[in-house]
Amino acid sequence: MAEVERLDHPGSGRGIGQTLGGRGPAPGLRLEFNGLLERQARTGAPPRVDYELTALGRTLLPHIEAFGAWAFAHGDAVMAAQERGDGRSATGW
Repeated sequence: MAEVERLDHPGSGRGIGQTLGGRGPAPGLRLEFNGLLERQARTGAPPRVDYELTALGRTLLPHIEAFGAWAFAHGDAVMAAQERGDGRSATGW
């Protein structure tokens, strides 16, 4: 898995929040607040916002890569568990 050190997004309504699986800008703002991302607005046509991992954020890359390898290795078992689900929703406990 290639290192992802930069996320580029046009200045649209989507932004980093949806890229990271959230709704709205909150997830990206939390990552910036916690020192994991740096955000820089760029002018031009089209305007855009660049996000870059900080040194602290880059320390997470080996763990994210390990999680990705685990998910790849165990994806079939996870899918089988989901198919056997007991009727609970993915968000409800």
